[in-house]
Amino acid sequence: MMTENIQGKVVVITGASSGLGEATARLLTQQGAKLVLGARRLDRLQTLAKELNLANRALVQTDVSDSNQVQQLKELEVCKIKVGFSDRYYLL
Repeated sequence: MMTENIQGKVVVITGASSGLGEATARLLTQQGAKLVLGARRLDRLQTLAKELNLANRALVQTDVSDSNQVQQLKELEVCKIKVGFSDRYYLL
């Protein structure tokens, strides 16, 4: 199962403003993961972050059709700055 041993790990989720991305964010928050959320619709990301008690600094406005934006989202240094230190991260 994906959520086993996820507590404290950094997970980057694209498309987090709705649908499966949003559902995944909700599930993994309950499992104790540290999240970085990406999506085009920043207003929806901010609403979700508020509901999940995430800091706005854990949000990155990202259009997955732009490879530069995706690269920025997935870089480990971005994850460290935004949510804390971790040796690993997961990109969903």
